[in-house]
Parts: sequence; C-alpha cells; structure tokens
Amino acid sequence: MAESRNPNESTAQHLIRLNRDLIALEELGLSLSIGLPAPYAGELRELNERLALYSGIDQSAPAILRQLPGTTDRYRACLEMLSASASPEQILDSLVEPPIRHSRPPRTSLPDSVPVVILILCYACLLVVCHSAAPFIEREYIDMDQFRAGHGVVKPDFVTQILIKLYHWMPYWQYAIPGGLALFVIWRWLRKSPSRQNTPNVFDRYAAQAQQLNQLTQSDVSKPLALERVSRWSACPLPPLLTELVETAEDREPTQPSDDSQNLQALSQLYRRQADHMLTLSSFSASASLILGALAVALVALLLFIPWTSLLNLLTTEVGM
Repeated sequence: MAESRNPNESTAQHLIRLNRDLIALEELGLSLSIGLPAPYAGELRELNERLALYSGIDQSAPAILRQLPGTTDRYRACLEMLSASASPEQILDSLVEPPIRHSRPPRTSLPDSVPVVILILCYACLLVVCHSAAPFIEREYIDMDQFRAGHGVVKPDFVTQILIKLYHWMPYWQYAIPGGLALFVIWRWLRKSPSRQNTPNVFDRYAAQAQQLNQLTQSDVSKPLALERVSRWSACPLPPLLTELVETAEDREPTQPSDDSQNLQALSQLYRRQADHMLTLSSFSASASLILGALAVALVALLLFIPWTSLLNLLTTEVGM
C-alpha cells in the first residue's frame, strides 16, 4: 500500500492507485486529513472514474487535478504530495488526524465547566451555612459557657472552630472567592481560545508539516514547491522556525546529503514532544480541577453536619447533667 510510482503507469493511473489506498485506509478505521469531509470513500471512487478518462493523457499530477471538478485545494495538495514523494507511506502517516494520537482518557473527558459549577455550588452552600447556622452555633456555645460558669469552658470541636472562623472572616473571602473563580474561568477560556497557538493539535500539525517537507525534499521536489504544497494542505501558515529552516537550507550547500533531512526529522520530533507535553498539562489541569472540586464538596459536607452533631451531643450531655 502507498508504494512509489511505477514507471510503467501513467500519472492518472498513479493518482487512481493513491485514491484506492486512501479508501482502504478509511475502511480500516483511520481518519485522514485529506481536505474532504468524511466519509470520503464514495467521493474518491467518483474521482477515480473521472481520472480514468485521463489515463492516456501525458500530464502532470497538478494539471490533471486542476481539471477535476468538485475537488478542494487541500485535497489537490494532498494528492500532489503523495504523487511526488518517493515514500508515500510517510506522507500518509503525517495525514492521520491528531485526535487519533491524542485521545483523552475517560477520567479527563468531563466538560471543563463541571469543576467550576461544583465550586460555585460549594461557595453558595458555604455562604448559606455561615449566614444562618454559624451565628446560631456560636451563640449556643457562648450561652453554655455562661450557664456553666465556674464549671469549665465548653470548647467547640475543630470543625466547629473552622466554621466560626469562616463566619468572622466572611467579609474577606465572600469577595475573594468569586474573584478567584472569575480569574479561573478567564484562564480556562484563554487556554481554549482558537487564537491560542500552544495546543496539542497545533503542534501535531506542525510535526506533520515538518514530516511532509522532509519527504518531499528527499524526493527531489524543490523547496519552494514543497513549502507551497504543504501550506496548501494544512490551510494555514507554516511555523516560522520550519519555514526559516527550509529557506536557509535552500540558500546553502549542506555539508552532508542527509543534513536537511535530519534537521527536519529532529524538528518534527520536537513538535510531537511539545504536543505530548501540552496534552499532559491539559490532563493535569483537568484532574487538579476535579480534585479541587472534590475537596470543596468534602469541606462543605463537614461544615454542614459535624458542627450540628457536636452541638446536639453537647446539649444532650448538658441536659443529662
């Protein structure tokens, strides 16, 4: 599958064979970014019927593809790269959609809004408890101290002390917590903003572009033409570092024939490592948010039940005395 061009086949026959390879890969369950909406097997079969009309015509792949109606520029760039490459399987590997390599585990598949909603609900519950329950509980302990004057001081348990302190500190945290939540929401929104470039999928695309440029330049495709085809396929500008590396290599004679290839391979691996790093950070952020929400729920649950049960036990003891 995805072998280099046979000298005995025409350009149209080679393009038909490449389309058949793309169909076979889709039937195997691989999602490829070729500029056509999935599922694209039926559309590729129709294109092969049209390409068969050009089997006896001696034209280049770009010239034939431009004459096919209904094709997108990304698809034409994809076929041009595959037909020009001496190792089409490497180009096909770079066309695999990034989500295939970076599928999120189930534990991080919850919506990003869930931790924020949990924290908001916990904050509302904490406000209610501090406004209604904390003053009553504090007065009860003060009254018991006065009732037991000379018979020892009634000391609240640790959780009740936390609730009473939160009640006294409420003028500070009742404004600080909403501010912190607002900053957290803004931070998450900025991380998910389409204009933000340091995301796993973006670095995956950069790695694919470097891999495609490497294969095209190794197949004796001129560097300006390789840059143009890769840019058309990705439908976005190439990263400055990649463009500068290719343009600099064009202006000089490499000390060894494999220097440019090694540089592009190293850059592709660098982008892939950066994509993995960004995915790890994203998973860690989601997990940390869930843990923070769970701790907030546990704190509110303790403040709701333990002070009341401790007070009831204490009152029962006092009545028994």
